Order: sequence, then structure tokens, then C-alpha cells
Amino acid sequence: MSNPADRIYVRGGVPLIVIFRAMRGWIEQHAAKEGKTLDPAWYRDSPEERPELYPELQQQQTPEEGDLR
Repeated sequence: MSNPADRIYVRGGVPLIVIFRAMRGWIEQHAAKEGKTLDPAWYRDSPEERPELYPELQQQQTPEEGDLR
């Protein structure tokens, strides 16, 4: 008999980084059950390292003086 599917709940309207970290937590749990750990790259989630996880910061940026758009 197969195991029931895991479910991850993340309430709506939260920043993308929150969803990423919830998913990472789920993956961490499953890796730990097998005696494994995640690659350090999974923890490099700052705005400078993973700007795609922070779209709200990209929207706040204003053009620098002299920028043409």
C-alpha cells in the first residue's frame, strides 16, 4: 500500500521567499530521514543572492539618476 501524499500548506498572499523556505523545510525533513543534509546553496537566499525570490524589492527600486528606460 502506498503512503498518502505529503501536503505543504502556505497561506496565500505571502512573499515568495516564505514559500521557498517552507518548501526547503519540507525537503530538509525528508533528507534528514535518510541521514542526508541539503547543499549549502539551499541556504543562500538573501536578496543579493536570489533576487527572484524578492519581487517586492524589485518593484520598489527607482531608476538611478541618468538611467534611461
